[in-house]
Amino acid sequence: FIFQQLKLENKIFNLWFALTWISPLLGFGTLLLTPDLPLLVFWSLSLLFFLKYLDQPKSIHAIFLGTSLGLGFLSKYMIVLFLPLALIALWKNGLLKKFPWRHLHLIAFFGLLFCLPVLIWNYQNSWASFHFQFKHGLEQENFNWRWPAEYLLGQILIIFPLVFFAALGNKDPRV
Repeated sequence: FIFQQLKLENKIFNLWFALTWISPLLGFGTLLLTPDLPLLVFWSLSLLFFLKYLDQPKSIHAIFLGTSLGLGFLSKYMIVLFLPLALIALWKNGLLKKFPWRHLHLIAFFGLLFCLPVLIWNYQNSWASFHFQFKHGLEQENFNWRWPAEYLLGQILIIFPLVFFAALGNKDPRV
């Protein structure tokens, strides 16, 4: 009905629009405010600027990479996984030795600068949120096989299977 009212004739656009609205992170799922949504934005920006920096190692790309990593850290600490995953991707593609390390200080400086509010708050509060995250993730008393299954299912639903399959079918190693 909506498509008829908007007189959208393009079937590809209609399909994309419908898939967007049923996607957990793009459609109705955005009504739930969680730290995952800004994390996805800043993770995506970090990936964009990481790829731009690989393609053209300019200081501006390093600054934007550090900024997006720092802002991602403000939303959710899971952004720290970007760094080892980027190193693994560089190593796997044989780019680790070719990586332009000359702007690493800019990436680190701007990353720390933009995550400074979290660091200051934690310093003032005896590193409370860091302690909570470590205890939350590492001090479970009884292991339950449901936890990893629920986590993996949740990740699959967040990624949305069609996006996952599209990425698998892409031959570009950067994807």
